[in-house]
Amino acid sequence: MFYNIKIGKLGQKIAVKFLKSKDYKILAQNIYFREGEIDILAEKNGVLSFVEVKTRTNLKFGYPEDAISDQKREHLELAIDRYIAENNIDQECVLEIISVRLDLKNKKAHLKHFC
Repeated sequence: MFYNIKIGKLGQKIAVKFLKSKDYKILAQNIYFREGEIDILAEKNGVLSFVEVKTRTNLKFGYPEDAISDQKREHLELAIDRYIAENNIDQECVLEIISVRLDLKNKKAHLKHFC
């Protein structure tokens, strides 16, 4: 389990670096609610992005983005709705996904950004 947490944190660090390179401003990370966790909260061009990061080191269980089931998406949406309500957000908001495949042997990361 500790290994999975470590891999997840590495994937999120890579995702933050990627978003910054695309001119996103990182506002917060790891926002926890009973309904779920928001991995990254970012903003670009006045749009608030709630970013879910999924990381894998192999494809044994499919691509990272495949891990976002309907139930996971529902929990994300509930957490996002709660964040918006608690913070009186009045701007366009979107859910984005960053899929990170780590090639540990060659020290490379392959990213897909779904926005």
